[in-house]
Amino acid sequence: MYDIDELQRGIINNYPNESCGFILQDNSIVFCFNIAEDPEKAFKINPADYIKHIGKIKYLFHSHCVDTNRANPLDPRTPSVKDMEGQKLTGVPWLIFATEGWTVSDPITLPRTPNTNYLDRPFIWFINDCYTLVQDYYKFELDIELKTYVLNDYNKVRKSDKVFDEFIEDYGFTELLTLDDLQNGDLFIIDNSGFTENHLAIYHEGCLLHQGLLSCKEPMENFMTQIKKRLRYVG
Repeated sequence: MYDIDELQRGIINNYPNESCGFILQDNSIVFCFNIAEDPEKAFKINPADYIKHIGKIKYLFHSHCVDTNRANPLDPRTPSVKDMEGQKLTGVPWLIFATEGWTVSDPITLPRTPNTNYLDRPFIWFINDCYTLVQDYYKFELDIELKTYVLNDYNKVRKSDKVFDEFIEDYGFTELLTLDDLQNGDLFIIDNSGFTENHLAIYHEGCLLHQGLLSCKEPMENFMTQIKKRLRYVG
């Protein structure tokens, strides 16, 4: 295991700039100079640093810096679309930490790790959101691997209506027009947080599993006025 105290000290020392670097296969920590134009809001590692350590990188890490003077409803570790794309390009796991300058959070990991704990997952876009909950349920309960969704600007998506319409057929689902013959794994597109058809819930034994601030299971009757579409996976 890498020295978490050493890593946290370095991240705090670099604040308010984002830290970045590598944890190598031998668990040694390498901090790299952040060459981004605005290192307080982004990070960029010199390609020469990648080349120097190629084949020895266990994790790439970077920090997200929290401005305590600005309220932010999102978890500060939330990966950006650029983070998601960058991790795929590097081909190594990423750790994303958050700091406000005196403490450092536990990291999230990219790519995310699917898990069978469907309840009490804290909401984090691309890590624990309503679609990743569906992906995990389908993987472990139904042995179905659903497509990873197209990466979007979540700041726009979270304030939009009908965000799933264009993906229903492409992701292997069809719309059912009644509530007859409900089966575990049927999906409902519901209204949430003042927007229309912007949230997914999974039918399971008379209840709906869904991702709120914490993922939870609630009786289906609690959602009857919010349900807009019923979907079933057809492959």
